[in-house]
Amino acid sequence: MTTKKYNIAMVTDYFFPNIGGIESHIITLSEELYLLGNNIIVVTHKYNGYLGCQKIGNLIVYYLDLPIIASNTTFPTLFSSFIIYKEIFEKHKIDIVHGHQTMSTMCIEVLFHAKFLGYKTVLTDHSVFEFSKFERIICNSILHLISKNVNKAICVSKTAMINTQQRTAINKSDFQVITNGINPSMFYPIKKESN
Repeated sequence: MTTKKYNIAMVTDYFFPNIGGIESHIITLSEELYLLGNNIIVVTHKYNGYLGCQKIGNLIVYYLDLPIIASNTTFPTLFSSFIIYKEIFEKHKIDIVHGHQTMSTMCIEVLFHAKFLGYKTVLTDHSVFEFSKFERIICNSILHLISKNVNKAICVSKTAMINTQQRTAINKSDFQVITNGINPSMFYPIKKESN
């Protein structure tokens, strides 16, 4: 039996060299998908010393020169990055655009463009967000409109899924929970001599 191989673009504001849960999730997921025979690219914004197209492990990473405003997210432009995404996706013959984190400006914008360009789209939401703060109300309103373009959504817990369902227009049947996991063989007690 032959398994279909895909060209997948992971897009987010949160990636290496920044360190965190989303960053490590994307690197690990991308490397595992690569080992299964898929072609993976990552699209993120510039970081100190990282700009342009670079090879990180088995991944091709595009560090775009986009303005950063707050919490390591890019300034929302919606249309000015369209040509950049289109060129990158066409160059790599992308089949699936996978955006990570609903508070990532890049994720929201790319999901909006990808659907109109004819790509299958996936959103992974990694967190639970509140509804009442002003900036969250604005982000959730934009997310609700744009999320109509998402084919599938993945959340890391049932609670996160319920939260994301309330903040988006994605059909509930298109959600799946895939919990974060660990490899327990990597974690073991260090034997210390008792004093």
